[in-house]
Amino acid sequence: HVTYQVGVLPSASQATRDAAVEAAYNAWKSTYLIHGCASNEYYVSTKGDNDARNNGPVSEGQGYGMNIVPLMAGYDSNAQTEFNGLWQLVKDHEDQYGLMEWQLDGKTCKYYSSGAPDAATDGDLDIGYGLILADKQWGGYTSDALSWLASIYAHDVAPDGHLKCEDDGPNTDTRPSDHMLDHLRAFAAYDTAHDWNKVISRTEAVDSSLVANYSSANGLLSDFVVNADTSSPKPAPANYQEDQPDNIVG
Repeated sequence: HVTYQVGVLPSASQATRDAAVEAAYNAWKSTYLIHGCASNEYYVSTKGDNDARNNGPVSEGQGYGMNIVPLMAGYDSNAQTEFNGLWQLVKDHEDQYGLMEWQLDGKTCKYYSSGAPDAATDGDLDIGYGLILADKQWGGYTSDALSWLASIYAHDVAPDGHLKCEDDGPNTDTRPSDHMLDHLRAFAAYDTAHDWNKVISRTEAVDSSLVANYSSANGLLSDFVVNADTSSPKPAPANYQEDQPDNIVG
């Protein structure tokens, strides 16, 4: 329960709103929050979307969980234990750059995709934001949060400041669904050792250029973007990185 700076609240009572949030949270936990693979680990299952083998975790979902659980600590007495378990699984499955391997088997929690394990930028950003939330909620996560943000800056940010699609990917592309400006602004306030304002400015410039040149009537962004390190970013060609046409809205 906070005082919002802008916006409006539903006309329903506080108790009714709380009950709705609690019901949704309970349903999410019972369906998706898995205690495993190790006894001190939790992961968020991809049950229902086939994004990982045996309904295992992906880093994006792990990040969602690490955002959700600290926000519900006033309701869930087990929230910090669950958060620590989510964070433990991340730490137990880092790639060569110290970021989470993006896709794991639900039974073994082993990385199984072809090629060297790598990380997904959106998952990295959500995990970083989750660590900040946990630090604000309980304290004691400052070192972990700053270390994680340093890894993001070192490996997910291209030299010109735009966000790459993954930590081992080229410095020439980006994915607008990773452009979480609220997270980046939180990082700038929390981590003054790195120039997150450069990332914010470059992200805004890339998105503004794409809208102006390719979707001025609708204000939409393509799923993937190439030439992101230039003054003329453009939609990626079809089938650039995933099976769906990457040049359309994602």
